[in-house]
Amino acid sequence: MKTLANVIKKWKILLIINLFLVSTLSFSANFEEYIEFNPALYEVKSREITSESTFLHFELPEETSKMTILLERNNSTYKIYILNFKSIYKLNSFWYNFVEELSSEFNSFLSTIPVFYGRYNGLLDEDVLYSWFIGIDKNMFVIIGPDKNIVEDLKYKVDKFRWFLVKYYNNLSSYLKKRYGQRVQRLPINAGFSCPNKTGEKGFGGCIFCEKTGSAFSSTSADVSISKQLELMMKRYEGKASKYMAYFQSNTNTYAKVEKLKELYDHSLISEDILILDISTRPDCVEEEKLDLIASYKEKVDVFLEFGVESTNTRTLSYMNRGHYLSDVIDATLRAKKRNIEIIYHYIIDFPTDDKNDVVEMAKFANVMKVQGVKLHSLYITENTVLGEKYKNNEIKILTLEEYVERIILFLEYLNPEIVIHRLAADPPKNGTLHGNWGKRKIEIINMIDKEMKERGTYQGIKYKE
Repeated sequence: MKTLANVIKKWKILLIINLFLVSTLSFSANFEEYIEFNPALYEVKSREITSESTFLHFELPEETSKMTILLERNNSTYKIYILNFKSIYKLNSFWYNFVEELSSEFNSFLSTIPVFYGRYNGLLDEDVLYSWFIGIDKNMFVIIGPDKNIVEDLKYKVDKFRWFLVKYYNNLSSYLKKRYGQRVQRLPINAGFSCPNKTGEKGFGGCIFCEKTGSAFSSTSADVSISKQLELMMKRYEGKASKYMAYFQSNTNTYAKVEKLKELYDHSLISEDILILDISTRPDCVEEEKLDLIASYKEKVDVFLEFGVESTNTRTLSYMNRGHYLSDVIDATLRAKKRNIEIIYHYIIDFPTDDKNDVVEMAKFANVMKVQGVKLHSLYITENTVLGEKYKNNEIKILTLEEYVERIILFLEYLNPEIVIHRLAADPPKNGTLHGNWGKRKIEIINMIDKEMKERGTYQGIKYKE
């Protein structure tokens, strides 16, 4: 039979290994966000965050924050405590003292996988006590109440809420909430632009995948004024959002004379609640005077400039009939960054002529160019396009959904974790689509990506090197 000394010895070895592993992890649930925990069937009586020296009768390490949420159900009070520690080491030390005093020294060792996770259930006076910690978050949870079934229900709901908070990549919604302190809703605008790759200036017919609306199928008709489009969408989101991003989405939104562009952009700033002007365009359609105009709006709002890169493989760009090359992307990015404009790259992550090496190169290219964001698109194929004809004639091989998820995760693993993910999949048009999202809704694909990343224990930037 193993002695306690042997158990402790092996535990110390495991602790050293785990400390090394945890030092590489970067995803976690934000402590402050738990204040929004509001489970169904419970009445919230109070919630507060404090800095105290003790918890129950236990002395807390310095700089430990305590959140207290008091809930009521069936005329009984339930207490949820969440302790946030300055370091994982302080959390682990407190945990062992906590469990040891409530039970036994041996149980304190058995209550945890060092650093990563610990759990202890017992009694505190006449109440049921459930406690656990999550090392990555540096958070310890304690639920106390009279009914064991209800305490277990609360533990389940707190766990579910945590997975809602945790993101394995730097997603846009969370980023905007941290940056502006609240939700910011994107409002797509159709300003009626065309594209130089359709008019003959760069080419004819457009890209082989481009349907006639130029991604305007999800926007209001260009016959409706820009201000009216925004008013309609802002009304739609009443009660859900109060701050907005004016997003010029359809076709090439810098393809006009500077005077015309100024008129259109000005019409989008109809309210002080619009915090961001977001302009989507081609990298070969941003002359100096246009960049000067775009940069001038930084005096009023934050400015995003999105470049349709689609691929870093020059052969793929030619196959797509993009009409621009990687050198155009580099040039446009460098000139825009001189003006401190925030840059976002668009990539089609599953184009048939690209492979996994190209996917890694896309991530590394975004890193080297130090862009602020990326949008990843799943390929959709529509009627009346060159790619649509190739698809119907079996001239191209479409990736499976599983392969798409694999590529997304691979891309994220090599991407700088500071780069914001604006999109992981695109919605295809409702009509005329030959292939799009494998018959699934966009949110289902995103959920698949999240689940797979969770199961693998991977996250954005795990393979990133400066």
